[in-house]
Amino acid sequence: MPLLASASVKVNQFDLSSTAAPSTVRVWVNGTERTGGWTFEVADNAVLFTTDIPESGDTIDVTYSMLVTCD
Repeated sequence: MPLLASASVKVNQFDLSSTAAPSTVRVWVNGTERTGGWTFEVADNAVLFTTDIPESGDTIDVTYSMLVTCD
C-alpha cells in the first residue's frame, strides 16, 4: 500500500541545477511549451506548477540563462 500511495503523488516543484535569470525561464511538458500554470520561485530557484501538474512519467524540460554575478 505505501508504494501505491507514493506512486500517486504528483510533484509540483522542480529545483533547477544552476541559478536562473528569472526572465529567461521557459517550461515544456511532453514537448509542448507551457506559457502559464507555473511560476518561477526565485528564493527556491525552482519551477512551481500551480495548475495542470505533470503526471508521473511526463517529460519536463526547463531552459534558462544562468544568473551571473560579478565580483
